[in-house]
Amino acid sequence: YQRRVHGVEGVYDVCPPGLLSIFTPQMLGVVVHGMTDFSFSEMQHHTVFVGLEEGHRLRRWFWDAVRRMGREDKALLLAFITGSVVLPPDGFADLTPPLTIVRSRRLTTDGCLPATHTCINALDLPEYESEEQLRERLLYAIRNVSTTDFGLV
Repeated sequence: YQRRVHGVEGVYDVCPPGLLSIFTPQMLGVVVHGMTDFSFSEMQHHTVFVGLEEGHRLRRWFWDAVRRMGREDKALLLAFITGSVVLPPDGFADLTPPLTIVRSRRLTTDGCLPATHTCINALDLPEYESEEQLRERLLYAIRNVSTTDFGLV
């Protein structure tokens, strides 16, 4: 109990209690921690593609794979690409740099997994031969590489 009271007093040192009263606990959580859930259509709208023009099969397959993911896998995908399971308060629109999917220039996809550059929010997507191969490799990558592997907490 004492720890909780001291924590609130610390918050009041930087933010007047009256100002905090306009927020619900959920709204305050988003302001402090960011969004933990996101809209698929918002993700699509704000994602930039490099080397994958509109209608490219890898682009379609990627969106089909994401659309089929549950909430937990989507959070893992976000963490895999950005290094965080939360978005800024205004979602993908505030993500800087924007989420970017890059067509990988690897010569072969044998055993290749997607690679990420969390500092620039980019996913390198190899030229997979089938939608199922893309989906399997993407799910394997996001489920087996955690943000702690990058030294993030």
